Amino acid sequence: MRSAYTALRGHRQHRAQVTTPRTKDALPSQSRYAYPKFTAGKQPLATYRRAHIPGGTYFFTVVTYGRQPLLADHLNINALGRAFRRVKEERPFTMDAFVLMPDHLHCIWTLPEGDADYSSRWRDVKKYASQEFLFPPGSPHAWQRGFWEHVIRDENDWQRHMDYIHYNPVKHGWAQSPREWQWSSFHQCVKKGWYEPDWGAQDIPDVADMDWE
Repeated sequence: MRSAYTALRGHRQHRAQVTTPRTKDALPSQSRYAYPKFTAGKQPLATYRRAHIPGGTYFFTVVTYGRQPLLADHLNINALGRAFRRVKEERPFTMDAFVLMPDHLHCIWTLPEGDADYSSRWRDVKKYASQEFLFPPGSPHAWQRGFWEHVIRDENDWQRHMDYIHYNPVKHGWAQSPREWQWSSFHQCVKKGWYEPDWGAQDIPDVADMDWE
């Protein structure tokens, strides 16, 4: 994992992208974070200032409106996958890792050199996906407004966030091990040699107690 980050940062033009699964057109944290909890109808704190590092690597958390399990529906998963691919074609970026949960998602992006505009990319991902989403009765929105981001600082920070992403289904009780969860980049990372296939099945990683939701 450590050498993987070095390779990714040192040879950006040759970096293999983590792509979203195409089966049925599907979609695809520094010390403890002090992320405010997402609450329907509440706005992000006005004092929050985003960090924009051109060509930087970022960890993101995106949440559905009111924590509705919209991403448990395969039609919505497929729509989100199409939205990601469309935005990546329009404004390229590399997705190092992702995990999709019923009411939220986490991912790591690396932007092109000189580019720090992740906000408009997320705006378009949300917009394109929402245009195809199936909503439960009475649900007015698909997404919690905004998102939370963290600039990846170094190799160790990248590794911890990669581990957090891939252990998330186990953390939330949806799987017994990362390899059991379909909607993440774990299997792609195993093929790259970044993880052993049974990682997270027996030993609990240090990031399991982190709360970067």
